[in-house]
Amino acid sequence: MFSKAAIQHLRLRFSLLLLPVFLLSVYGVVSFSDNSSTLVLDGLFYAFFIWHLCIYPASNAYNSYQDQDAASIGDLKNPLIADRSVLNISIILNAIGLIAAYLINPFFMAFILVYIISSQVYSWRKIRLKRFPIVGFLVIFAFQGFWVLVANRFACNISSIDMKSYCLLGLAASFMFGGGYPITQIYQHTQDKEDGVKTISMLLGIRGTLIFSGIMNVIGLAILGFVVIQNQGWLYMALYLLILAPSLYYFSKWAAQVFKVESKANFENVMRMTWISAICNNIAILVLLLKPLISF
Repeated sequence: MFSKAAIQHLRLRFSLLLLPVFLLSVYGVVSFSDNSSTLVLDGLFYAFFIWHLCIYPASNAYNSYQDQDAASIGDLKNPLIADRSVLNISIILNAIGLIAAYLINPFFMAFILVYIISSQVYSWRKIRLKRFPIVGFLVIFAFQGFWVLVANRFACNISSIDMKSYCLLGLAASFMFGGGYPITQIYQHTQDKEDGVKTISMLLGIRGTLIFSGIMNVIGLAILGFVVIQNQGWLYMALYLLILAPSLYYFSKWAAQVFKVESKANFENVMRMTWISAICNNIAILVLLLKPLISF
């Protein structure tokens, strides 16, 4: 029914790299809502599967079908040719995700629909927003962080929530994801240029990308720190930074190497950096979640 390429280009493992954004939404819901109900957690549980097993993989497959990359992309070092079944599985998973989202909450479905549209116009050959470095980056910045958190708020049976604190978490997610995304483009400059695409990383250059990424992550951490300290105190933010330390150390060490030898900005090093960062962030956010989940 589906080719090996269709399964490969879903990049299911890649969804784990997006998990910190979802975990931040869980942290926000259990910390800033006035509900203590299993219905809230059920909504988040279903939202997790919709995003990570339907919407994100569908977006990955659609992007692969439009790009037709022969070189390394995402976490695929040697991608197979994206045949028609890659597009078909993307359509099916989007449909399943939308139907499931509607059954939870029509507003949740509406947010996911807008996300799908933004993802497709980002890649679709007839529009292809990814051709434009600033516009393409802003689409990723808005929809991969803030938009997902706001959408997840509607997946829960919440009567009220502290939207100021929750939206600050969404902004932190956007800055942190916006800081990491250009790093994933840093080794693709040649193939992107051949494809007529100019990414934010190409605009900034290899060294500029690293500086930009560092600034974006510092801003994201500052916003997150403000929210966490107000909600839980300095100790939890200190624990968060302690768990994040290996990621910060590796980034600093790798960036110093790249400044000396730009060829160090290759697929293997980028993916190692990305996975270390994601693992540390996931663990750190889970630690932040311990106290609010216990009292929820």
